[in-house]
Amino acid sequence: MNSTVHPPSVRGPLCDYIRHLANMMGLRDWEFELKWRADKSTDDDPDEIEYASCKPTYGRKYAVLAFSHDAVNGDPYTLRNTVVHELVHCHLGGAQNIFENEVFDNVNHPQPWNTLWDGFKRQLEYAVDGMATAWAVSMPEIDWKIDSRTTTKHGPSDDPERDASPDGTTHITTGEVEPYLDRC
Repeated sequence: MNSTVHPPSVRGPLCDYIRHLANMMGLRDWEFELKWRADKSTDDDPDEIEYASCKPTYGRKYAVLAFSHDAVNGDPYTLRNTVVHELVHCHLGGAQNIFENEVFDNVNHPQPWNTLWDGFKRQLEYAVDGMATAWAVSMPEIDWKIDSRTTTKHGPSDDPERDASPDGTTHITTGEVEPYLDRC
């Protein structure tokens, strides 16, 4: 088993949790791909570890979420804040795409582009983190006891091939997560 793949007992509850928070955050019609990754240094600061990331797909309501073991194995409060932070990126992905695709095409020199891009990314992260911090306090923390085999279409299943994907990828579809509904 790949060392960056969590067992179904972790994938299922985390998928349910992400789906529920996404629904609460106005991302009900979005689908997600959950991937596992090793902790790694960020490009900007080798001493800063990136535990999670979100990559919204241009022109679609679809994003790839990646979480490290440390992000998932931390305390529920931090996990909640991390998931909300990554989901906020879905709302702002369009602004980032415009900047990457439209502004970049009109800047002819690398130095102005690098300065603009670094400043934009930093301010975007401040905005995402501020919104996530304010939003997360109204969200439930994860309940690792929710068994997605009986509540949703994603997470662990009776199909071992799907649960044991080589890279640990799990698709999170749209829908409700009933056990979380009474916690709001």
